[in-house]
Amino acid sequence: MAGTLVGTYPSERVGRAGTLGVLSENGRRLLTGAGLLALPGGQPAYLPPAGMTAVRLSSDGRYLGLTKEGSSTGYVVDLDASAPTPVPTVTATATGPSVVDLLATALVRPDEQAYAGVRDARPDGTSTAFASSVRRWVALTDRATLTVRDLEGGAVVATAELAQGAGRTGILAVSADGSTVLTGDDEGRVTAFDGNLTGQRVIAQLPKQIREIRLTPDGALAVVLDLLGNVTTLSPRDGLPTVLPGTVGRLDAQGIAEVPVLVPSPDERMLVLGRPSGVEVWSLTENRKLADVAVEPPELSTGADPVLAFSTDGRRFAVRSVSAVHLVDTETLAEVDARAVPTDSSAIAALFTELLGPGVALDRSDRNHIDGRWRSPTGRIEVAGGTVTDLVTGERTPLTGGSGRGSESFWSFADDDTVLVESVVPDRDSDVYQNRLQVWHRGSGALIATMIEPQSVSWPGFQDGGIVVAGGTAITVRPDGGIGRWPVAPSAWAARLCALAGEPSAEEREARMRFLSPEPLCP
Repeated sequence: MAGTLVGTYPSERVGRAGTLGVLSENGRRLLTGAGLLALPGGQPAYLPPAGMTAVRLSSDGRYLGLTKEGSSTGYVVDLDASAPTPVPTVTATATGPSVVDLLATALVRPDEQAYAGVRDARPDGTSTAFASSVRRWVALTDRATLTVRDLEGGAVVATAELAQGAGRTGILAVSADGSTVLTGDDEGRVTAFDGNLTGQRVIAQLPKQIREIRLTPDGALAVVLDLLGNVTTLSPRDGLPTVLPGTVGRLDAQGIAEVPVLVPSPDERMLVLGRPSGVEVWSLTENRKLADVAVEPPELSTGADPVLAFSTDGRRFAVRSVSAVHLVDTETLAEVDARAVPTDSSAIAALFTELLGPGVALDRSDRNHIDGRWRSPTGRIEVAGGTVTDLVTGERTPLTGGSGRGSESFWSFADDDTVLVESVVPDRDSDVYQNRLQVWHRGSGALIATMIEPQSVSWPGFQDGGIVVAGGTAITVRPDGGIGRWPVAPSAWAARLCALAGEPSAEEREARMRFLSPEPLCP
């Protein structure tokens, strides 16, 4: 489509080369290095009084922020008034935000305060952001030092240094309520702090340099964009795993976590852990252990033969030990039958079917793969080598985005095989020695979300892992031996994304959100 020329103006009106400044949303005014221009003709729209300089324009183009030479006072002028007159509005202090920063917050419209206030990058590399609801100002200087100040008096509330080893950090975001501060660096890491700059942790690793971060007003959801165009949702505050109580500390002599078989019941209300030491039954609805089942420990040293499975009605489950397959009633949690393990391994699956009935809910964690190929419980979808294959249609979809493979990956499947959840174990060459979860959309191969385990592994390259998805929760083995529960509900993320950014345009869907269905995202 050809463009239409609506006006030109001499280059000297723009000021120094490459500086176009701020364009108002309605296209009426343009603030440049040389002053305020009226569009489309480019004529001067307002001439500040002598000694004053225009530095900020509100997004609707109505209000202009001015500084005065040698003064710590900032002025605002209503450009739509019959006689525009600068009115003193803000005053800077020696220890607080600059006059320009204060004017930026003064010109924020109420509907813009739903985001992180006004963000700014100064020529000296300092990035600033404003928590508009609590009147706080956050600055990132030297790409390494964070400072939170009170916006009114300028007092320092908190300071923090980014951990060594982080890449050059230039992206800063703060929630409007001041509860959450995020930074993004040129190596794709997103680091989170609370409002007092404590609890520093890397919460995501994207493939390329972070370009933009946007936060909901309460800091509960972030949307992150990297240089490749990957859009990832994060839960900086409540996205951390909860841990099943009493599961921490199951480590071997080398400090490596014991990895049980993880099998949820068909109704996803119960979880059975098959450990080398025995069998545990947990309530996922109440987040507590129900019982240690009095059967022999499961046989975990064999390959793909069934080890643990539920009946389709969830009333029984079977566990294979070295000598027998034990049948357990889920109401009484007592053994009701036991059969000797067949000498022919090919008959083991048939014995499980005999005890539990057809269509048994087999283990969905680390027993559903052979030679690096992971299959969904339905048997239709296979993941291998970064590619998803539909075994019915033969369609192959490459997975795009993500921060690469580690020493090993463990896969599980959700939402009728439309969502894939990958648990990546780091190797010795990893930038972050923490397990991470990556959530993918099967149809497009797009990365939906990424989450990082807060605790580092003890032995990169040797830490085993396991994962299974039950409803909107991913259950994983943590480096400390604990069993973690993660929120992995894309439908819930979509609802919160609507609250943050509204319905995406057709162009945004095509460029950034191909993994979403074509129906309207927002109600």
